[in-house]
Amino acid sequence: MEDLQKKEIEKAIQEWALNYEPHPVSKHPSKPEDVGKALKSIRDGHLYRGKYANFYMYCARRWGMTPSEADRHISLSEGIQPQGVETKRKDANKSGRFVYFIEGAGLIKIGVADDVDRRFNSIKTMSPLPLTLIGYMPGDITIEAKLHGRFSEYRRHGEWFVDCKEIRDYLAEVLS
Repeated sequence: MEDLQKKEIEKAIQEWALNYEPHPVSKHPSKPEDVGKALKSIRDGHLYRGKYANFYMYCARRWGMTPSEADRHISLSEGIQPQGVETKRKDANKSGRFVYFIEGAGLIKIGVADDVDRRFNSIKTMSPLPLTLIGYMPGDITIEAKLHGRFSEYRRHGEWFVDCKEIRDYLAEVLS
Protein backbone atom coordinates (compact mmCIF):
# COMPACT_ATOMS: atom_id res chain seq x y z
CA MET A 1 0.00 0.00 0.00
CA GLU A 2 2.80 2.40 0.89
CA ASP A 3 4.49 1.78 -2.48
CA LEU A 4 1.20 2.59 -4.24
CA GLN A 5 0.97 5.91 -2.35
CA LYS A 6 4.55 6.80 -3.26
CA LYS A 7 3.81 6.05 -6.93
CA GLU A 8 0.66 8.21 -6.84
CA ILE A 9 2.56 11.09 -5.23
CA GLU A 10 5.33 10.83 -7.78
CA LYS A 11 2.75 10.71 -10.59
CA ALA A 12 1.15 13.95 -9.33
CA ILE A 13 4.57 15.58 -9.04
CA GLN A 14 5.49 14.44 -12.56
CA GLU A 15 2.27 15.93 -13.94
CA TRP A 16 3.17 19.17 -12.21
CA ALA A 17 6.73 19.03 -13.61
CA LEU A 18 5.46 18.50 -17.18
CA ASN A 19 3.68 21.85 -16.96
CA TYR A 20 6.69 23.61 -15.45
CA GLU A 21 7.15 27.20 -16.58
CA PRO A 22 9.70 29.24 -14.68
CA HIS A 23 8.51 32.54 -13.25
CA PRO A 24 11.51 34.15 -11.54
CA VAL A 25 9.44 36.35 -9.21
CA SER A 26 7.19 33.51 -8.08
CA LYS A 27 7.79 31.52 -4.92
CA HIS A 28 6.53 28.48 -6.83
CA PRO A 29 7.86 28.17 -10.42
CA SER A 30 4.81 26.53 -12.02
CA LYS A 31 1.55 28.23 -12.89
CA PRO A 32 -0.70 28.39 -9.81
CA GLU A 33 -3.38 26.41 -11.68
CA ASP A 34 -0.92 23.59 -12.41
CA VAL A 35 0.32 23.55 -8.84
CA GLY A 36 -3.32 23.42 -7.74
CA LYS A 37 -4.06 20.39 -9.92
CA ALA A 38 -1.14 18.49 -8.41
CA LEU A 39 -2.06 19.54 -4.87
CA LYS A 40 -5.70 18.60 -5.41
CA SER A 41 -4.65 15.17 -6.64
CA ILE A 42 -2.49 14.67 -3.56
CA ARG A 43 -5.17 16.02 -1.18
CA ASP A 44 -8.15 14.16 -2.67
CA GLY A 45 -6.21 10.91 -2.95
CA HIS A 46 -4.93 11.27 0.64
CA LEU A 47 -1.47 10.63 -0.78
CA TYR A 48 0.27 12.46 2.08
CA ARG A 49 -0.88 9.90 4.64
CA GLY A 50 1.64 7.69 6.32
CA LYS A 51 4.32 10.33 6.26
CA TYR A 52 2.47 13.47 7.39
CA ALA A 53 -0.38 14.09 9.83
CA ASN A 54 -2.39 16.11 7.33
CA PHE A 55 -2.38 17.62 3.86
CA TYR A 56 -1.32 21.08 5.02
CA MET A 57 1.65 19.75 6.96
CA TYR A 58 2.68 17.88 3.81
CA CYS A 59 2.52 21.13 1.77
CA ALA A 60 4.47 23.05 4.40
CA ARG A 61 7.23 20.48 4.77
CA ARG A 62 7.49 19.54 1.10
CA TRP A 63 7.21 22.99 -0.50
CA GLY A 64 7.17 25.54 2.34
CA MET A 65 3.59 26.41 1.43
CA THR A 66 1.08 27.86 3.89
CA PRO A 67 -2.45 26.40 4.08
CA SER A 68 -3.93 29.52 2.47
CA GLU A 69 -1.43 29.27 -0.41
CA ALA A 70 -2.32 25.61 -0.98
CA ASP A 71 -6.04 26.39 -0.92
CA ARG A 72 -5.56 29.34 -3.28
CA HIS A 73 -3.73 27.13 -5.81
CA ILE A 74 -6.44 24.45 -5.59
CA SER A 75 -9.20 27.06 -6.02
CA LEU A 76 -7.49 28.43 -9.13
CA SER A 77 -7.18 24.92 -10.61
CA GLU A 78 -10.94 24.52 -10.11
CA GLY A 79 -11.63 27.79 -11.91
CA ILE A 80 -12.62 29.55 -8.68
CA GLN A 81 -11.16 32.97 -8.08
CA PRO A 82 -10.25 33.07 -4.39
CA GLN A 83 -11.71 36.03 -2.62
CA GLY A 84 -9.72 38.01 -0.12
CA VAL A 85 -11.75 37.95 3.05
CA GLU A 86 -11.12 41.04 5.11
CA THR A 87 -11.78 39.99 8.66
CA LYS A 88 -9.40 42.15 10.66
CA ARG A 89 -10.34 44.54 13.48
CA LYS A 90 -10.40 47.42 11.00
CA ASP A 91 -13.70 46.12 9.58
CA ALA A 92 -16.85 48.06 10.37
CA ASN A 93 -17.70 46.02 13.45
CA LYS A 94 -17.95 47.84 16.77
CA SER A 95 -16.59 44.93 18.84
CA GLY A 96 -14.06 43.95 16.19
CA ARG A 97 -15.12 40.32 16.57
CA PHE A 98 -16.91 37.89 14.30
CA VAL A 99 -18.99 34.75 14.73
CA TYR A 100 -17.81 32.27 12.12
CA PHE A 101 -19.18 29.01 10.73
CA ILE A 102 -16.93 26.18 9.52
CA GLU A 103 -18.12 22.91 8.00
CA GLY A 104 -16.47 19.53 7.75
CA ALA A 105 -17.30 15.84 8.14
CA GLY A 106 -21.04 16.49 8.54
CA LEU A 107 -20.51 19.01 11.33
CA ILE A 108 -20.60 22.80 11.63
CA LYS A 109 -18.42 24.73 14.08
CA ILE A 110 -19.81 27.94 15.52
CA GLY A 111 -17.01 30.05 16.99
CA VAL A 112 -15.87 33.60 17.56
CA ALA A 113 -12.63 35.33 16.54
CA ASP A 114 -11.03 38.72 15.98
CA ASP A 115 -9.39 37.48 12.78
CA VAL A 116 -11.48 34.84 11.01
CA ASP A 117 -8.81 34.03 8.40
CA ARG A 118 -6.16 33.34 11.02
CA ARG A 119 -8.55 31.29 13.19
CA PHE A 120 -9.81 29.26 10.23
CA ASN A 121 -6.29 28.51 9.03
CA SER A 122 -5.32 27.44 12.54
CA ILE A 123 -8.29 25.06 12.85
CA LYS A 124 -7.83 23.77 9.30
CA THR A 125 -4.16 23.01 9.89
CA MET A 126 -4.99 20.95 12.99
CA SER A 127 -7.85 19.04 11.35
CA PRO A 128 -7.25 15.64 9.80
CA LEU A 129 -10.31 16.27 7.61
CA PRO A 130 -10.96 18.93 4.96
CA LEU A 131 -12.79 21.98 6.34
CA THR A 132 -14.55 24.88 4.63
CA LEU A 133 -15.31 28.35 5.95
CA ILE A 134 -19.04 28.81 5.32
CA GLY A 135 -19.06 32.44 6.37
CA TYR A 136 -19.00 34.89 9.25
CA MET A 137 -20.92 37.83 10.66
CA PRO A 138 -20.21 40.60 13.14
CA GLY A 139 -20.67 39.25 16.65
CA ASP A 140 -19.08 38.45 19.96
CA ILE A 141 -19.17 35.72 22.60
CA THR A 142 -22.71 36.74 23.62
CA ILE A 143 -24.06 36.02 20.13
CA GLU A 144 -21.95 32.86 19.92
CA ALA A 145 -23.40 31.65 23.25
CA LYS A 146 -26.96 32.37 22.06
CA LEU A 147 -26.36 30.34 18.90
CA HIS A 148 -24.85 27.49 20.92
CA GLY A 149 -28.00 27.52 23.09
CA ARG A 150 -30.35 27.77 20.12
CA PHE A 151 -28.79 24.74 18.41
CA SER A 152 -27.86 22.80 21.58
CA GLU A 153 -29.87 19.73 20.57
CA TYR A 154 -27.52 19.34 17.59
CA ARG A 155 -24.29 19.72 19.59
CA ARG A 156 -21.82 16.86 19.07
CA HIS A 157 -18.65 18.10 20.76
CA GLY A 158 -17.63 21.51 22.07
CA GLU A 159 -18.49 24.07 19.41
CA TRP A 160 -19.28 21.45 16.74
CA PHE A 161 -22.92 20.80 15.74
CA VAL A 162 -24.60 18.38 13.35
CA ASP A 163 -24.94 19.90 9.87
CA CYS A 164 -28.74 20.05 9.78
CA LYS A 165 -31.58 21.92 8.06
CA GLU A 166 -32.21 24.22 11.04
CA ILE A 167 -28.62 25.49 11.12
CA ARG A 168 -28.44 25.73 7.30
CA ASP A 169 -31.70 27.73 7.22
CA TYR A 170 -30.29 30.11 9.83
CA LEU A 171 -27.05 30.51 7.87
CA ALA A 172 -28.96 31.15 4.63
CA GLU A 173 -30.85 33.92 6.43
CA VAL A 174 -27.94 35.67 8.17
CA LEU A 175 -25.19 35.19 5.59
CA SER A 176 -27.16 36.17 2.47
